[in-house]
Order: sequence, then C-alpha cells, then structure tokens
Amino acid sequence: MFRRTTAFAVASVVILAMATLSSCVDRSDLCAICHVPIPERTHTVVETADGDQLSVCDPRCALTHQEQTGATLALTHVTDFETGAPLEPSGAFYVTGSDVTPDAHDETLRTTPQDVAERHWHRCLPSVLSFGTRNAATRFQRRHGGEIVTLDALGFAAGR
Repeated sequence: MFRRTTAFAVASVVILAMATLSSCVDRSDLCAICHVPIPERTHTVVETADGDQLSVCDPRCALTHQEQTGATLALTHVTDFETGAPLEPSGAFYVTGSDVTPDAHDETLRTTPQDVAERHWHRCLPSVLSFGTRNAATRFQRRHGGEIVTLDALGFAAGR
C-alpha cells in the first residue's frame, strides 16, 4: 500500500512539474499579446518603450493592446498580406476594416432545422492588413472593402 501511495505521489508531482514548466516555455509561434497562433501573412513585430521586441498576430492586436494598457508601441516589422514578404512599416499601405480577418474564430452555437446560430469573433476587430504597394491595397479593398491608410493614421508611436 505504501509503494502505491508513494508512486502516486511521485507521479502527481512529475505531472504538476511538467504542466508548470510547459506554461513557461517561450512560444514564438504565439502572439505575445493575445496568445493565438500568428498567421504567416499578418506577422507583426512591435517594440516596447523598454526596447523589447514582441511578435504579434497583426497590427490591430498591438493597437488594441496599446489602447487598453496605455503602453507605447512602435511598429518595427509588418508582413505583406498578399505575398508574405517582410515590409518596412513606414512604406506599407494598410487596409483597415475589410471583411477579412485572418485569425478570427468561428463557432457554431446551435443548429436545428429551424434555427442556426453562429458566432464570428476576434479580439482585434476591425482587421488591419499590410500591403507593399498602393495598387495591391486598392485591389484588395475593391474585393473586401475597408479603408486604405498609412502608418501615421494607425496611431502607433514613432519608430525607434
């Protein structure tokens, strides 16, 4: 009986330790702010006032965090939504408020023959997508709506 109790106690401690350590692992594939997987075509990097570089899921997530916390964030890297290429934030064109939200979540709440209820949500709406040229942003906007803006209009701190 003592051996079984000891074995159970040791196994419990090991499982608890593994769970604790796994939550401390740096997951560079997850957004540093909202902890969702970072879509390849919206990967964004911001710099904090302390000089820390944070990989985030998209520019809107960083803007939302800045608004909610009062933190000062500078946009240092964005990804071209069309090609996946890295872009200099100051030269990019941004489409905000389109009908495309790459890391949105869909959930069916209820389905019956008479009633279907679905939920489409994301922490950071409306979306902000980056493009390397005004022409690419315009083509996208014609298909998906939204407004084309420059970096200055988004509301990030000046780049460092």
